[in-house]
Amino acid sequence: MRQRRLFYATVFVFVMLAYLPLVRNMLAHLGDYAGHALFVMAFSAGEFERVPPHYLHIALASAVQALTQTTHIQSLALVVLVHYGMTGALIAAFLARALAFRLALRELLLVALLAFLLLTIAPLAPDLFTRPSGVLFGYFAANPHHNPTNMIVRFYALATLWLAVRAYDLPRADGGFVALAAVLVVLSALAKPSWLAAFLPALVAYSVWRLFTRQYVPISTLLIGFVLPSVFVLAWQYTTPFWLADSSYLALEPFVYMTLRGDTLLTLAAKLLLSLMLPLAMLVAYARALRSDVSWQLAWLTFSVGIAQAYLLMMDGVPDVRTSGNWTWGALLGAFVLFVVSTYHWLAQHVDILRGAARPTARFWLTSALLLLHSAAGVLWYLTHLRAANILHQ
Repeated sequence: MRQRRLFYATVFVFVMLAYLPLVRNMLAHLGDYAGHALFVMAFSAGEFERVPPHYLHIALASAVQALTQTTHIQSLALVVLVHYGMTGALIAAFLARALAFRLALRELLLVALLAFLLLTIAPLAPDLFTRPSGVLFGYFAANPHHNPTNMIVRFYALATLWLAVRAYDLPRADGGFVALAAVLVVLSALAKPSWLAAFLPALVAYSVWRLFTRQYVPISTLLIGFVLPSVFVLAWQYTTPFWLADSSYLALEPFVYMTLRGDTLLTLAAKLLLSLMLPLAMLVAYARALRSDVSWQLAWLTFSVGIAQAYLLMMDGVPDVRTSGNWTWGALLGAFVLFVVSTYHWLAQHVDILRGAARPTARFWLTSALLLLHSAAGVLWYLTHLRAANILHQ
């Protein structure tokens, strides 16, 4: 256990150092960071009505600013960078489970590398080569580095999914587990409500399906630890003065936002496929092995809810809000979690091959090639965000 903790701490530091240049570039060229830095200033001044109700990063940055005497934007960047490290360490812990925690040096390096790559993994988008941009319109890029709240909520998204999966293995409710789940659910909403907006319907739908098929459902654990905290915090967030003072509103306008920049239904379908080649390949190649896996089912359901929101919903009422894409965040977070879960199962299905105890199969080569391609796209995505500010919002 001590060696594991040392390894996770090492991954935490490694990921922070690896993403420090990227966050520094976001700090230099601002992007979405500028608007969130203004929220930090308002929060520090006690002007809470000017702060959106997902203010976890704002409160943390305000505390860091007060303690370290850094600027608001610097404190915000530090909070984001620490969450990069936290998410990387959590991914490493998740992937290590696939290898039964029996990690040789080569496997330790592989897990650390995958943790770094999953934090920047990207669609197989030709746009990355032909027109580099920090925003891939029409695709579902799992890691939009320009947006600080999305980078922060990834940790809480992965943690809540992991706990939900564990909940189905608990024979009875455990007070400590339920309390931890409730805390992480609330923190995920305070980081960015988009994750819960996609995850909660998926969790409820999955549990209802299990009930109908006479499978075990930890009703009290899910209700107290996940559903009720989600409902309460989301209801509070959407009725705060910040949003009540906003003249924008939710509208059901299928494919309107997603086609604002010239995409057709055909190109959107192609971009969806290119966004998820590895998860789709795992879905086909290992359908029988994964069909009863809770993490796999919940990850796909959450992403499905997210893309339904992205394709069907948008904010309306204010011109700038129509182009904000606020209802796409759930799909992007769902894609991130889906890639982590897919990589977990890639390791679990091929552990004997990776250790030299079995011969590589066609399925291994296919899924490995797609993981490599998505990772290469992610490295290019990472490098894109190290360039000048004019590519962030084209």
